[in-house]
Amino acid sequence: MIIMEQLVKKLLVVVGISLNTANALAYDFEANGIYYNILSEYDKTVEVTYRSGSYYSYSGDVVIPEQVQYNEELYRVTSIGECAFEDCRSLASVTIPEGVTSIGSLAFYYCSSLTSVTIPEGVTSIGDSAFSGCSSLASVTIPEGVTSIGDGAFAGCSSLTSVTIPNSVTTIDQWAFGGCSGLTSVTIPESVTTIGGYAFRDCSSLASVTIPESVTSIGEFTFYGCSGLTSVTIPNSVTSIGICVFSDCSSLKDLTIEDGEETLSLGYNWEDNNGLFYDSPLETVYLGRNLSYSTNSSDGYSPFCNTPIKELTIGNSVTSIGSYAFYNCSRIVSVKIGSGVLSIDTNAFSSTNLKKVVWLPNTPPEGYENVSSARNYVSNDSYNGLDNVTVYPYLSSMFEAGGNIVLNKFWRGCNFRHCR
Repeated sequence: MIIMEQLVKKLLVVVGISLNTANALAYDFEANGIYYNILSEYDKTVEVTYRSGSYYSYSGDVVIPEQVQYNEELYRVTSIGECAFEDCRSLASVTIPEGVTSIGSLAFYYCSSLTSVTIPEGVTSIGDSAFSGCSSLASVTIPEGVTSIGDGAFAGCSSLTSVTIPNSVTTIDQWAFGGCSGLTSVTIPESVTTIGGYAFRDCSSLASVTIPESVTSIGEFTFYGCSGLTSVTIPNSVTSIGICVFSDCSSLKDLTIEDGEETLSLGYNWEDNNGLFYDSPLETVYLGRNLSYSTNSSDGYSPFCNTPIKELTIGNSVTSIGSYAFYNCSRIVSVKIGSGVLSIDTNAFSSTNLKKVVWLPNTPPEGYENVSSARNYVSNDSYNGLDNVTVYPYLSSMFEAGGNIVLNKFWRGCNFRHCR
């Protein structure tokens, strides 16, 4: 898989360091087939590690005890060390005892037969790539107390169908669940503020995702290749979205960017056809906030450039529609422009085939006359720069039925036939 090749490249430095220092990481003692390093003689604590010079130390079902005896002393097991079970491809299950507070980087890396792991409540950190490549792991519950899920922590866990993320987690790091192609849904808790780049890349079975109002940033390529996603809602807490976040989401048709006062920064990269929504069949978009983005031809002018949008609603919180905002959206037929819009860039709707535009602003926005449409519905007769104008003073009561524009007859005294 492409994702795993990229992840392996990312980890080569880490793995290379651990391989070169294998002998330096020799275990301190062994008890009942499990290898340990002493962390503190004073506190009498140890971590689980691997046999000297070899990562292939464990197989079958492993139960780690809470305490272990060595030299007539009892030691508490408090950590699963870095690379402890790395590449143990015959390892089937692991029971981690209460008292363990951390799972180190690469701890279960590529344990491809691992189907079950119990993570106790005391664990507060899960290291980078801790379970990466555990392709048989079907479910995992991350306990309360964990505050961050490390880079690539569960990347490539292709059998993982569900995951429970606790309210204690504040950051989902990059690649955290990348390549989890069996993951069908995920609920991100209100505690999370940052979703790292590639975090859910190529989760091709992911049909729904709930982004909470606590999230402020979504990293690059986060949902790239999530071909099962059909709709996404971006809460008004999000201030930045990285490049290519929704590229190759081949079922994504509905996008809602919730109303908000703060400008949303959208990153994208049109080079090599990698736009923010490239190859995503967007049809319906609700835009509730002002946008900021780079504008130049090499970047494709705007994040929505060339997308197959059919219906667009601009919310009342939006004050400006930027340069080339919906340039070359050739399938767009219907636009509703919110009452707060004050300006529309000259090229905002260039190369479109608009059939109808509903104008809610009482005062025509600057640049409004550059929007060409077969039919314009306006609230007053000040829109004299437009052709094909129909004036309805009570546009806020307008709705659609069977493809026809309809007004509440109690406001206008109009019937269905009159308002077509």
